[in-house]
Parts: sequence; structure tokens; C-alpha cells
Amino acid sequence: MNAAGGNLQIYFNSVNLTWTSNGFPSANPPGQRTFVLIQKAMNWTDAREYCRNHHTDLAMMLTEPEARDLGTVKGPHRVWIGMYREPWRWSDNRNSSFKNWRDGQPNNAASAQYCVYHYLDYTWGDDDCTKMHSFCFLSELHV
Repeated sequence: MNAAGGNLQIYFNSVNLTWTSNGFPSANPPGQRTFVLIQKAMNWTDAREYCRNHHTDLAMMLTEPEARDLGTVKGPHRVWIGMYREPWRWSDNRNSSFKNWRDGQPNNAASAQYCVYHYLDYTWGDDDCTKMHSFCFLSELHV
């Protein structure tokens, strides 16, 4: 635990370890998807490359509960996730059957919004991919 009484998180090779109150690390169970916030603003393409080079990929939510789970690690108002338009699909090129658009979204304002961010209320909006936002990456533990 840290000085403020919260759990201290350490990341090794994209495995999210949380130090429990008994002093032992616990990791996400095998195959469980977790999301981790990177509080460094980047455009969508740079964020995706950062995640692929240092972790796994941008966050991809396949269900509504996963979209809510992402809300538990978000800090800023908007964070990039791994969805983009061509048509709407995840950054690993999977099609998405799950969508969680905010009312009025996607709107493709100025015909320039091809990337997706996650709002604090768990909904999504489209934005210009060159805008700078924090981002979340996907962490999966395989044992």
C-alpha cells in the first residue's frame, strides 16, 4: 500500500500487479482483460504505437461491462481507445459488434473525426486523430 493508503500498482511486461494489504502481489486472473491509464497526451496513432511497443494495444471493449471497467481507471475527461473508422473497427482490425456512442455521436465533425475516445460517463465520441489525449492500454495476463 502506498502512503495515502491506496494500492500501489506496478507494471511488468503488461501485467498489472496490485500489492494487497498482506504485502503480496496479485495479478489479474488468467485471460482477464484489464485497462491501464497512460497520463501522457498523444495523438491516436502515436498512442497506438506506444501501446504496441511497450504493452499490448489501445484499450478495446468488447462488452458494456468492459466499457464500465475502463471508467474505473480513467483520469482525464477523454481518453483514446482502440477504435477507428474505416469502417468502425478495433485497432487490431477486428470488427466491433459492441458500440457505446454518446448521444449525437459519431458526428464526424468537419469530416475529420476518424478516431474514438471514451468519456467519463462510459460513452464514446469520435475526434480528429491528431488531437492530443491521454490513453488506456489493454492488459491481458496469459498463464
